[in-house]
Amino acid sequence: MEVMVMGVLFYIVLFLALIAFINNRIRPIRQNKKKIEELETRIAQLEHERKK
Repeated sequence: MEVMVMGVLFYIVLFLALIAFINNRIRPIRQNKKKIEELETRIAQLEHERKK
């Protein structure tokens, strides 16, 4: 009985660690996309101003 409970707890902890790891991998990618979009809009603005 105790062995089963320990096994289940072990898998829950493993699962939570996996979720945390995946979130840490995905979140910076989303932030980078946002930064890239901001830079692209800024570049477009500068090019537009230069053409005037």
